[in-house]
Amino acid sequence: SLIDPSGIAGVRLGHSETRVRALWGSPTRIRAFPADEDLDPSIRKLEWSYGDGKDAYVAFREGRVVEVKVNVEGTALRTRLGDGARTVESSFRARWPRAQRLVTSVDGGPTEVHYYVPGARPGYVLVFTFPRRNALDTVALMSRSTFLGPRSLWLS
Repeated sequence: SLIDPSGIAGVRLGHSETRVRALWGSPTRIRAFPADEDLDPSIRKLEWSYGDGKDAYVAFREGRVVEVKVNVEGTALRTRLGDGARTVESSFRARWPRAQRLVTSVDGGPTEVHYYVPGARPGYVLVFTFPRRNALDTVALMSRSTFLGPRSLWLS
């Protein structure tokens, strides 16, 4: 499966829920109004769990994909440059020299390093997250305002 600026594991921005279910199967959980996140109430979120706390989700607005996030550990997901679950930050930076870097710590918790590149669709970014300088942990495709905007969970 591939990670690229237009989609993750076959799921692309604008896909329907039917298309996502055909690609990923039935979700583990469906949430209309995620209680633990400050999301727009029009967002519907489907989640998949695949063991040991690993998960993925797809967020929909008006029945179309607006965000995809996957924990890459234990998956075969890779970028066209070969970056996947075992990629360390220094290797990633060498292959993605134009990726912008952002370091966060939510509520004084552990530091995470994020790298982001423009998505295939204007206004979207592909985000790679490295917790505490370990190997690549998650990858997300989301709107730039969701990632960097004033309501961002990433910058809390």
